[in-house]
Amino acid sequence: MRLNVGCGGHAQEGWINIDRSLGSKGFPCHPDILADVRDLPFKDDTVDAIYCGHLLEHLPLDDVVSALQEVSRVLRPGGRMAVVG
Repeated sequence: MRLNVGCGGHAQEGWINIDRSLGSKGFPCHPDILADVRDLPFKDDTVDAIYCGHLLEHLPLDDVVSALQEVSRVLRPGGRMAVVG
């Protein structure tokens, strides 16, 4: 399973696209799942890869820590995460 977390208007085929909103009139978002990166609806150690593009820099520092802890919880051992800022 591969997650594109904070997909915004950039949903990717072959990935589960996740965002916490449907965007705005000027910037629509079409996630597969509505969820917050700090509370992902997946079991521990079940995700193979996570892509997080242009999301973490928009969060307060405490929320970045919470988000990374949540990503760590769902990412399987040996899984990979890519962060683009």
